[in-house]
Amino acid sequence: MIEDLVAQALAAGARGDDDARWTLVRALQVDGRASTHREAVRLCESDDAARRQLGADILAQFGETSHERLNRCASAPVLASLLQDPVDAVVASAIAAHGHLSLAIPPERLDVFASHPTVDVRFALALALPTCGGEQAEEFLIRMMSDSVDEIRDWATFGLGSMLDSDTPEIRQALLQRTVDPHNDTRAEALVGLARRGDRRVLAPLRRELRADVVGRLAVEAARDLADPGLLPDLDALSAWWDVDAELLTEAIASCQSGRRGEQSKDEGRGKVGLLTDFVIAREDEADALGEAEDPADTWPTLEAKGVETVKLATLCALAANDSDDADAFAGAFDLVAGDTEEGPWILAVPAEIVAVLAGIPDARLASIASRWAETDELQMDGWSAAEARDFIGKLRRHAKQALTDGASLFLRISM
Repeated sequence: MIEDLVAQALAAGARGDDDARWTLVRALQVDGRASTHREAVRLCESDDAARRQLGADILAQFGETSHERLNRCASAPVLASLLQDPVDAVVASAIAAHGHLSLAIPPERLDVFASHPTVDVRFALALALPTCGGEQAEEFLIRMMSDSVDEIRDWATFGLGSMLDSDTPEIRQALLQRTVDPHNDTRAEALVGLARRGDRRVLAPLRRELRADVVGRLAVEAARDLADPGLLPDLDALSAWWDVDAELLTEAIASCQSGRRGEQSKDEGRGKVGLLTDFVIAREDEADALGEAEDPADTWPTLEAKGVETVKLATLCALAANDSDDADAFAGAFDLVAGDTEEGPWILAVPAEIVAVLAGIPDARLASIASRWAETDELQMDGWSAAEARDFIGKLRRHAKQALTDGASLFLRISM
């Protein structure tokens, strides 16, 4: 069975069918058995470059949906050796694997990769740096924000502006420089990064974006997050024609009217039913530490969940999956993995299939899903509005995407 999947993946790669190859890679990743892990390691040690690359791709997210997931340390040595592979495609896959597994890449290798002549190597590094760059992540992300390739600048700007919470004069200046980038997505990510940090120097470039003939969603998100009353005339003008996301525009206007930045306080995150709930991104082996932590946000990326628990989350996933009958199945898929079973907190692992559903919610359906979710009995009892639901789903989607990008687990932490 393993040998058949490997052979099919190699054949798909040889004929250039990337979609088929990655489908087979995913099947090998979710297998989770030690024998499959050993086969992936053997592939990494092969004399054939295609086999080495396949092995690295399998190890990158091996077993993430399995209870038998092997410790990332088991994959570290062989992946580290591939960072010096003579074939660039193998190096790129090894870099990506380091990012998924949060394995540090030595600074001297980061320096080589950041200026590598092969675009795929630099692109892989731009994606991986927030989780594999260690203390040097900010330095190299800033460096790669000046890359000649649009997509590399885009991902480096996203990594620095949104994936990292660091806030230094150097970071703000680097983001400010990207607000005049010729690439639309890079420019938009810079606006969001500055708005998240409350830097009012973003006002002028943000006004330019809001007055353009084509206004992207990220520009309106940045306006909402900055919450500056000076943006109200431009947002009001948008309301006459901008139909990308009417609820987001309404929220941006309300935020700027109140002059209060969009981050919620901890009290607001408590929900209306007496539950404290948080979605926390952490490694699987950190579940026990998460159960013992007084405040998970001090250590891990944390989204305050406003009382959302397994039933509400399962309902949301069923709506996103277009199958209301899936709600019960989703609700029964959570496993209690850590915490005090009697008094809490309770740490539940969010199943990988639910993480994938959340991360994959498309912009085009976000508002309609939020509206239907807000109409459910559970959210009606807690007094949620459609706007609140849409905002929360947007944040949860981004959180789920970050978990997938980090190759980490997503936990639901519940306490009273």
